[in-house]
Amino acid sequence: MEKIKFITDSASDIPAELAQKYNIQVLPIPITIDGKGYLERQDFTPSQFYQMVLDAESIPTTSHIPHTRYAEVYRHAALDGYTHVINITINAKGSNMYNAAVMGIDLFREDEPELAENLKITVIDSQSYTYTYGYAVVQGAKMAEEGKRFDEILDWINDYFSRVETYFAVLNLDFAKKSGRISAAAAFVGEVLGLRPIMTVSGGEIRILEKVRGDRNVIPKMLQIATDRRKGEKSPFIVMHTMHPEHGRELEKGLVKACGKYCAGDFEIGASITINAGPTAFGCIVMGEKRE
Repeated sequence: MEKIKFITDSASDIPAELAQKYNIQVLPIPITIDGKGYLERQDFTPSQFYQMVLDAESIPTTSHIPHTRYAEVYRHAALDGYTHVINITINAKGSNMYNAAVMGIDLFREDEPELAENLKITVIDSQSYTYTYGYAVVQGAKMAEEGKRFDEILDWINDYFSRVETYFAVLNLDFAKKSGRISAAAAFVGEVLGLRPIMTVSGGEIRILEKVRGDRNVIPKMLQIATDRRKGEKSPFIVMHTMHPEHGRELEKGLVKACGKYCAGDFEIGASITINAGPTAFGCIVMGEKRE
């Protein structure tokens, strides 16, 4: 009989209550703020971090979860009688988390060969950020709880990642500029002209889709893009926000009006993502056409 465990990192922004409900192990990402070390989700809430990042003398930094920690988690999963582990990580093009998770398998097999024989470990590079992959983890863990088989769950996850689309914007370009997500020149021109980029993540790469003038035009344009791209009359959509929850509420209201009441939630964007995007980021997730 299969017993499936789900693991992810804290950048997935899965709320604690959902992680507990579906027995998801969320590993905290180490974060350094002005020389002091913290663990995401353990030492502060997302809301607390928004002010912390604004007060910091320099942009905080993240470290990936070490492969030794992953090996330890795999070992405990085997000892607890799990037959399968599905570990979904943050985008490998923006972090070493995926590589560390894979290296952890090798270390676990080397240290505990007999235990490793009875545990199938699958590590998935989400090629995405925040609740875009957090949603996949939650739904997969929910399917496991319902008794769905490993192969069936994996097929659903792969299909989800082949269709999910994320759109987001920032109203202050400072953090995106300092983190390298937007060039300094583009950020300078954007601030001078009042331009706000609407971005997407595709194949692990962040791309600017549109530039609109003025904050008030960002949400209408994002709604237009999301509703045009969304496929499936009853496919769910998700909204996300940082320090301005009203942005999430406005997005949800617009998407409900355009698409119906299929909102899967309004979630806070956590520290690991806020460091690069800044505390004014917000966005939405929809299901689009299947990509090859």
